[in-house]
This record gives sequence, C-alpha cells and structure tokens, in this order.
Amino acid sequence: MAAGRPVLACHYRRIALLSATAASVPHMAVQAYVFVSCTNPGPRATCLAVRRMDGVVRADALFGGPPVVAVVEGDDLAALESVIDGIVDLPMVTDTETHVVRDLMPG
Repeated sequence: MAAGRPVLACHYRRIALLSATAASVPHMAVQAYVFVSCTNPGPRATCLAVRRMDGVVRADALFGGPPVVAVVEGDDLAALESVIDGIVDLPMVTDTETHVVRDLMPG
C-alpha cells in the first residue's frame, strides 16, 4: 500500500472470520460489495478504473457517500481478497468498506 494512506484492514478481518468456516461450505464463487471513498474530484475516474479490473462484476458512481460501489467476485476468499487489494491499491482510493455476501443456502 502507498505510504501515508490509512491502513485498510477492515476487509482482512472479515475475510479472516469467514475463512474458518470456508472449508465446510461447498465450493462456490464468493461475492462482496466494496464501498469506495476516493479523492475529489475523482469518483468518475475511480469508477471507470474499478470497472476495468478483473473480478469486478459491476461498479457504479453514486450521489452521496461513499462515491463508488463495486460488486466483486472471486472463486474463493483468497481470490476475492486479491480483487479487493487491487481496488485498495488504486492511487485515488482513500478508504474502502467491504461487505461479503452471505450465501443463504436452502435447507
């Protein structure tokens, strides 16, 4: 990560908590919503950069904060973390908040 930027470890804690149960769940893609704060002006450029990244299903600029939201996907938690790290490493990104999607399997 770039020097001087806040430590963006929130998503690491969520992924660590979920990884303990990942072995007992059948293999399926893991998705998350990533709320992205960025420098201003910059939401348009940030959204377009996020859209070009592998693993991003959708990214949209929002009115209000945070200015960008992305739906990201990976084959497993490690792949999901790699996608999120790519977003965090963009130079215009100042903060992220990640919410991993719960799979509400029937039964």
